[in-house]
Amino acid sequence: MSPRRLLPLLLALSAAALAQDVSRLATGSQVLLTYSVIVSEPPTIYREQAKLSDLAGEPVTGWQWLFKPLKIVGQTAAGYTLSDGTSQVQLPKRGLATRTVFPLSQDTETRALANELLGKLVWGNGRLHAPCEIVVGYHADVRFRSARISGVWRVQSGPLSLSPQGGLIGGGMVANAKVSAAPILVAFGQPQGVKAEFATMESYIPFQTADLMALAPQRCTRLSVLYASADDLRRNLSLSAPPAVLPVLYNPDKAEKTLLGQTKAWVLALYGSPNEPGTLSDILKLPHWSYGTGAYDDIQIDFGAAGRVVKAVISRSP
Repeated sequence: MSPRRLLPLLLALSAAALAQDVSRLATGSQVLLTYSVIVSEPPTIYREQAKLSDLAGEPVTGWQWLFKPLKIVGQTAAGYTLSDGTSQVQLPKRGLATRTVFPLSQDTETRALANELLGKLVWGNGRLHAPCEIVVGYHADVRFRSARISGVWRVQSGPLSLSPQGGLIGGGMVANAKVSAAPILVAFGQPQGVKAEFATMESYIPFQTADLMALAPQRCTRLSVLYASADDLRRNLSLSAPPAVLPVLYNPDKAEKTLLGQTKAWVLALYGSPNEPGTLSDILKLPHWSYGTGAYDDIQIDFGAAGRVVKAVISRSP
């Protein structure tokens, strides 16, 4: 069969697989809505955001409903009623196979993670970040220092491999190198140290970036993050507070000196999970960690026998 004829067939099979997942949705179950998704690896798949409406049938912006667990609290032949715990929205059943609507489920692994983490205060190795719509039409990427875990689910993404925070945001691509066809969604409540890092806005919003970004701690109180696997989650979350107040190291010369003598836990808390593969236990045994893509964000760190930094090399911009 020619590639020209094979591609529509593969896309149809992918759509059928997602339709089968969505058809199992029942009242009381939960789903995740995400950004539009483009998968560039063959076959190319494009999935659009779901079209939503309020209880009166009027179209609503999808942003406040994205990237958080939504419970199906009712359904008719035409659609589902979804709730985030405070308000409700209508999701049409028609065309779900071409939308980014993914069932959430529990399995042995996610139940074990929930038993371990639910209600616990966690910190990020590196800074945690998540999308948040600060006001309608103002989409921010927010960083937060710590939060309490309120839920852990498996995302049934069918044929798609989703990346943490992957998809389209304001016309630009936001992605993570780690992708998975069965990622884990973690919901966070009571986030502390919330700060908006960057944002995009709809054209109708007056230019008031500083004022809107300052609202992030009040508006972004429930956040969700995707992890590619349980190992990815454990490498990026910690049940222990950071070893110290971590500095912001923008100057490479100062950073290299500051890193000397620091522990692996300190480096992990500052920079997050390194590039090296493996579980958290695996990477803690390694004598060398690297960060970045090998260009101007490259960081190379060597540890001595005592597990402390003996050498750090940080790339310089030209």
